[in-house]
Amino acid sequence: MHWNKLFSILTVSVVASLITGCTPTETPKPTPTFRAGDDCSTLGTQIEFGDMNFECRYSDQQKLHLVALKGDNSAPKDAINLSPLDICKIQDIRESNIQGGANTGQATSFPLINNRIPVSGNIRVCVIPIDFENAPSDQSVTELMSDHLKQFDEWMDFTTNGLAKYEWVMSDNWIRMPLPAEYYNWDHPYVNPDGTYRYGDAQLQSDDEMATQVFSMAEQYYDLDSLDYIWVVAPPKTNQVQWAPQGSPRQVSTPSGTRTLNYFGLGYKLWNDQASRIPVWAIMSHEMLHAHGLAQHAPGNGYSLHIGGSGTILGAWDSLLLGWRSEESFACFDATTSNETEIDLASIDLESNGYKAAVIKLSDHEVIVIESRRQGPYSTNISPGTAGVIAYVVDSSKPSLRFDNDFSREKEYFSYFLSINQPHKNPINFGNAFIAQSSEPINMTTDRVALIGDTFSYGGVNISLTQSADYDTITISK
Repeated sequence: MHWNKLFSILTVSVVASLITGCTPTETPKPTPTFRAGDDCSTLGTQIEFGDMNFECRYSDQQKLHLVALKGDNSAPKDAINLSPLDICKIQDIRESNIQGGANTGQATSFPLINNRIPVSGNIRVCVIPIDFENAPSDQSVTELMSDHLKQFDEWMDFTTNGLAKYEWVMSDNWIRMPLPAEYYNWDHPYVNPDGTYRYGDAQLQSDDEMATQVFSMAEQYYDLDSLDYIWVVAPPKTNQVQWAPQGSPRQVSTPSGTRTLNYFGLGYKLWNDQASRIPVWAIMSHEMLHAHGLAQHAPGNGYSLHIGGSGTILGAWDSLLLGWRSEESFACFDATTSNETEIDLASIDLESNGYKAAVIKLSDHEVIVIESRRQGPYSTNISPGTAGVIAYVVDSSKPSLRFDNDFSREKEYFSYFLSINQPHKNPINFGNAFIAQSSEPINMTTDRVALIGDTFSYGGVNISLTQSADYDTITISK
């Protein structure tokens, strides 16, 4: 080729390069690649790469790394060495079911006892709004209650798989009480750390007097005999009624006769102080679960991992007692006859298929329950990226006592959380749902939540979390 012609070609090439903003020697930047196990910096960060999805999570070494996800939390049900679920339904062998206090005679194990309202079908629940001459309501009942009841209905559908439904009975008219507001304040008992009870709120009338006045007025508008449960609602700003009248159950006399009613009150405390930590509908659910027959407040009284301890998700064991989860969603491992198994668990926080909990039978009165936990529609306080399992003991020989804020006595409860064998060196903030709601909050993730590689040991049984992605895989061995 002639040198002048070659020079012309090179000149055109350089000019073209200048026009396009590229030089002949510049090479394209490499496309970033992502693989499972790569380091990452922020818990819960999600990355889409090709047809793969990744999430930033903690490993057992408390290092953040990418986990590959398919996006379906459903888990296979191919575990071996399992037993029929009836083997794991330990029977109530307490010396007495009558304890005294808020959870008198309520169930901790099988059979479900002393449930005061049905656990399936349509359940008629009434809202009876009361106000006072010195504290009138400034909003309609519908305006006040409709959003809370809508969320309650959605929670019930999720939690009971449609087996139970609340049929709400409500009028938009406030019922004016014959006496000032302060006469309808209930002196709510509080549990001390030593298990004794304390009182302190002024109560100017007896429980029976308040009940007679409230329901004598209410029966003019409602058929009391047709109701399963009642909420007596005072206006949220009425601080004279810290706790509205309650009785679950109580014999109530009115002009039309005497009947047993189950009711609880929404007063200033629940509208304001408690609602700052937990939604009103969840407060209502907790109280009604007592009437459904559950003792609650364990495992971990004050830990908000379950609605029994001021969270918003129903624990697996309680859902089994009520029959609100299908028996096919529980894996039963009889440690008295079998040595080892591997079980895949789908999170109880999400709508998915597979085993929702593993129940390990240790004796005629002790089981261990293992649950997989994730952020879900009713565990929104759990931080994105949270992935692990919790384990708790249920002992049907122990009473349903409480020692509020005394966590050193949690093993005296009928149920309590197990700690992992090697506590994490540093607390991990997985969100408010893992913080004890007490005067001295405890970060649950320090030793209660197992990450991949962590283990629990109790009663001659070892439980290890061996895999964790869309679902969790645990190995149980003796």
